[in-house]
Amino acid sequence: MNDLNKILKLNKSIISAFVMIILISANFFAPLVFLSKADISDAEWYVTLTISESGGKNSSVIFGEASDAIDGSSHDSYDTPLPPAPPNEPYLRSWFFDGLTSPYDMLMYDFRSNSSSYTYKIWNLTIKWFADTTNETTISWDTSEIVTSGYDSVKLFYNDISTDMKSTNSYNFSCIHDTNYDFQIIASTSDNPPYKPSNPIPGNGDTDVGIDISLSWSGGDVDPTDNVTYDIYFDDGSPPTTMVANNQTNLSYNPGTLSYNTPYYWQIVSWDSQGNSNEGPIWSFTTEQESGGDGGDGGDGGGDGGGDGGAPPVTNQAPIANITAVETSGFVGMYMSFNGSNSYDPDEDGFIASWNWDFGDGEQDTGETVEHIFFDEGDFTVTLTVIDNIGASGTDSITVSIVRGNNPPENLTVSGPTSGTKGIPYEYLVNATDIDNDTISYIFNWGDSEITNTDYYPIDTTISVNHTWETAGMFTVEVQAFDSQTYSRTEELTVLIDSIIVDDLGYFTDEDGDGIYDMFHGDVVTDLELDENGNYLIDTDGDGDWDYVYDPVTDTTTIYNEEEKTETNLTPIYVLGAIIIILIIVFVVYLSMKKPEKPKKEEKKKSKK
Repeated sequence: MNDLNKILKLNKSIISAFVMIILISANFFAPLVFLSKADISDAEWYVTLTISESGGKNSSVIFGEASDAIDGSSHDSYDTPLPPAPPNEPYLRSWFFDGLTSPYDMLMYDFRSNSSSYTYKIWNLTIKWFADTTNETTISWDTSEIVTSGYDSVKLFYNDISTDMKSTNSYNFSCIHDTNYDFQIIASTSDNPPYKPSNPIPGNGDTDVGIDISLSWSGGDVDPTDNVTYDIYFDDGSPPTTMVANNQTNLSYNPGTLSYNTPYYWQIVSWDSQGNSNEGPIWSFTTEQESGGDGGDGGDGGGDGGGDGGAPPVTNQAPIANITAVETSGFVGMYMSFNGSNSYDPDEDGFIASWNWDFGDGEQDTGETVEHIFFDEGDFTVTLTVIDNIGASGTDSITVSIVRGNNPPENLTVSGPTSGTKGIPYEYLVNATDIDNDTISYIFNWGDSEITNTDYYPIDTTISVNHTWETAGMFTVEVQAFDSQTYSRTEELTVLIDSIIVDDLGYFTDEDGDGIYDMFHGDVVTDLELDENGNYLIDTDGDGDWDYVYDPVTDTTTIYNEEEKTETNLTPIYVLGAIIIILIIVFVVYLSMKKPEKPKKEEKKKSKK
């Protein structure tokens, strides 16, 4: 009977232990909930931008606001990094930039907090066309999505051009290859007037101002999308009533040569593109006095007389502009350099504040040194205007002659294998023409640091060139035709040597030639691993976790199961939990085995009696 009680108590203890295991396990693992990326349908509003080019390539990005999004230097659950670039050109890329660290430095989804404390929000958009051509590109959106933002104004801003996204559904521009096009999308809840004009040069009340002074001031607008223009009133009486310029965007004005020893009054009125204005105060200055004369010879025996009239007042001297150019003649489409660093201000305490260039072809630039391309033939007058810290200016000009050079080779064609094995030579055929009937040499850059330059051949002659790759990889073969003066456009071939392209992620390489791919090449290079089904596991970002699974039989790629990946990372936690549970079981069993011994002691006492 005692044995039976012991067994029953032991079974009860075991059952109790299992109940405890279930309760402890539930309590222990309940917090291990896997977080997922936020669903953009939870956002307050969002807009999809579709970017497409005339050749059929496209890209898309999404921006908007959410109540739980984060503005600032940290990413949030809405921020989605841009996937890796396709391995082959041509392709179109677009992304948002928030100043975050990799991989969040290029975002496909970019959301802002919809806090009411902000009067406007800015999204920085970049678009880049990867190809060897210049194509027409369109950014398009749904205006009804823009309206749901609740902002009074949403504008797409590029350089000095702004597009109202609430009334217009697209923006077109020419996209030059391998060039970043930076846009801003700015949403504002109200339109503020422009800043009041300030910081006048010459300063208010200044005297002895040079008669060739240029006026300048500070302006701008709190709303970055607004284009600000200025009306200038200038007179020799107060208040100034003569409008000498209107609707100008420059923050300076040259009134021409002024009169000596004369007070002048001026006022700036700033206007934004919404019709709001802000008047600046009335400023004044007085010009320098004209230099004095000899003062006469004096009387006979009366000494020297009236003297020389006194020394002339110290005046600001205009800066000296000086242009130097490496070449004053060139070809259409060629970069030409201009240097204004030899310009100087003759005043000991003066300095040059700005360098302004006019190239004579309708284009301008600023800076001490600049580069410029002329796209037409002819003689062009390049003018440099320098302005000193007081506002005086000086100019210098040179003439450059631009001609069309030798016509480059054209109609370049290249053909040959696009896949192969390392250590085996492959043949490529190339051909080109030249309207000047020049002989042509061909330059092959094989993408493996090897370059081949052929002899010169008559135009429209097909020649054969062989090459052997010694390593596995994806190689971009670049070919140009050269007529001893100018180069043709570049033609490219992508050649896969012991490698395959995997969707838009990157490519695999078989490093040892055993027929099994060993390495993944994308934004980073990582090792591949085969699972039990013969599929390749891919780590695309080098963080040690699998991101994708590639099935070589169906040639398809799927996202790696997130739960499996997370469970692998939590293995130490599971082991710790199992150890704790085992210790609890041992402790419970120990207690259950110890309690049945008490009746034995009582039986011994009875037997003694």
